[in-house]
Amino acid sequence: MKFTLKPAAAACLLVGASVLSLNAIAAGANDGAMTEARLFDLNDKVGQLEAKLHALKSLPTVQAPIKALVSRGYPYTNILIEDGHAVGDEKEILESKAQGDLGETSIFVGGSLRPVLEYRRQHVTAAHTYTNKIYLDRAAVNVLGHINDETSGYVQGTYLNSSNSFDVEYAYLVWGDLNKRPYYLVAGKADVAFGDFQRLSPWTKPLTSQAFKPSTRVQLGGGYVASNWNLMASLFKGENKTTVSNNTVMDLNTSTSTSRVVAPTNYNHIGEIALTATYEADLWNAHTAWGAAFMSASSFVDKEGGMNAAYNVFADLHMGQLKAHAEYVRTASGVGSEAGSSRIRYNTLDNDGVATTATTLFAGNNVVDAWNVSAMYSFPVSNYNTKATFSVSQIRPDKKGHFDQVVLGYRAAVLESVETGVEYAFGAVFDQNGDEVYDNYKLTWVTSVAF
Repeated sequence: MKFTLKPAAAACLLVGASVLSLNAIAAGANDGAMTEARLFDLNDKVGQLEAKLHALKSLPTVQAPIKALVSRGYPYTNILIEDGHAVGDEKEILESKAQGDLGETSIFVGGSLRPVLEYRRQHVTAAHTYTNKIYLDRAAVNVLGHINDETSGYVQGTYLNSSNSFDVEYAYLVWGDLNKRPYYLVAGKADVAFGDFQRLSPWTKPLTSQAFKPSTRVQLGGGYVASNWNLMASLFKGENKTTVSNNTVMDLNTSTSTSRVVAPTNYNHIGEIALTATYEADLWNAHTAWGAAFMSASSFVDKEGGMNAAYNVFADLHMGQLKAHAEYVRTASGVGSEAGSSRIRYNTLDNDGVATTATTLFAGNNVVDAWNVSAMYSFPVSNYNTKATFSVSQIRPDKKGHFDQVVLGYRAAVLESVETGVEYAFGAVFDQNGDEVYDNYKLTWVTSVAF
């Protein structure tokens, strides 16, 4: 609807009031109370008001704001679309609505692109291979829609170079209003409510995420947010398939070498659960978060051939320009070692960077665990917001053998929605005797473009 501001009306009222006052004063003058000088002064003021009235009539018409139906998603949807974010995006959506950050817009449409320029060296025993290439690692598009005050929907499609495929990664509804009640519900394909798994490095995920973070699942879930507590739960279906993550163990996020956890061939169970509890507190000058999680069906198999449960503990710290994260994950029991059950393996590459033979380094009967410590420091450089990051992580599929990974990164926000930087990542494999049998490093230039 269009509203026209008519300042003339207000000015007319002022003029009318002044004229009435003038008449009253004139009447008083007849009684001998008003001098001729004061009448002259009032006539001058009436002339000034008439001049202001003429100026107001020349002002342009003002329209009332119109509610936007569709808007660019950045920066709201950019938080959701990044693959390094922590588990629990549904709460982020509800908090943004509760705080009024999303305004009156009904639909947000966004996306991102991540081109990569990579130089890599691999060393297996006495052989070395070197590769360099440029490619589009990831592309995604997403839509966040508000159906009403309490219901929102989120859909995201993602292309991954590692699988050379496009998939609907997220498609869920979230119901709730944190201004009215502390709980919410989630239905659809979303992150399983297990752990934290955030990534502070520009690109490469820590080994905790590569080995234990579950893929998005169709589920019924929900959460509770109140009194510094954040509780999340998921009811989902176990998967009868091999789990291969994009950022793979010992591959340092390339598409040519995979580390995989093989699920049992006969597993297909409805009713698996995941639970995560987080407590936030301000300690001294820092904001901290402490959490613990449980999942009844990880990607590992137990000794009886069923899915192995997993436990997770994590902590986050945010103090000024410093942000730090630590996480520890482990299976509930030893993993199976028979053919077709859990095992962790990696591929070697030829001189063209093509995967050749898969090597199984460790197999079963031991608890598999992984840990990660990461930090990020933000600071300005020549009016650009920059971040320096560090991450070290390890996975131990055997009591003596282990995979190690170290990642150093630096990136800068060169434009409002463009971030670019470099990353150095190194990984090594040590067998049960403590001997290094594989190492791999990459120097990568990564750019992220959001729209």
